[in-house]
Amino acid sequence: QLQGKLLEAIQSHSFFRVGGEKKILADVRIIAATNKKLEELVEKRLFREDLYYRIAVFPVELPPLRERMGSISSIVSDLLPQICSRLGIRQLICSSGAMKKIRSYTWPGNIRELENVLEKACILSDGNVIREEDIDIGKRKERMQDMSLKAQREDFEKQVIEKTLRYHNGSRLETARELKIGKTSLFEKIKKYGIDE
Repeated sequence: QLQGKLLEAIQSHSFFRVGGEKKILADVRIIAATNKKLEELVEKRLFREDLYYRIAVFPVELPPLRERMGSISSIVSDLLPQICSRLGIRQLICSSGAMKKIRSYTWPGNIRELENVLEKACILSDGNVIREEDIDIGKRKERMQDMSLKAQREDFEKQVIEKTLRYHNGSRLETARELKIGKTSLFEKIKKYGIDE
């Protein structure tokens, strides 16, 4: 019922207050976020198709952190100054050992979990550098163990592409030939997995 009212408000650029009789004009832009697969919900008739097409004009997909491990150093570099500022402490940096430990973890809790771990590390640190022992991610697990079958398959695919690219000195054409996939498909996978060539 609420989906219908929202759709009407988006289409007519107007709405009525609860109990109100005067139409109120609304010039708005909607930015929506979800962790649900709306296309599947549309198919199951749990989400209105017309509303979906109204709000999904320019979709931006954010892959989970485990699929962006190549960018994790940049993410940590962005988060640390914010955390240090919030805690009111000097700016800290991560040691190579701490970064190695961060990269070895699957991050099922995504950015929020990483932020939590970094905040704790900032509190535990007694110098200007966050050490490996300051990174508390509980019992370390091999990356493959915590992943779904799809994530494991993608992780394996990424490793194979990286290894083949290295073997061919970064040649996409030779890599595509050896892996017996199209160049376009390879380019898409390189972009998807954030592979540094």
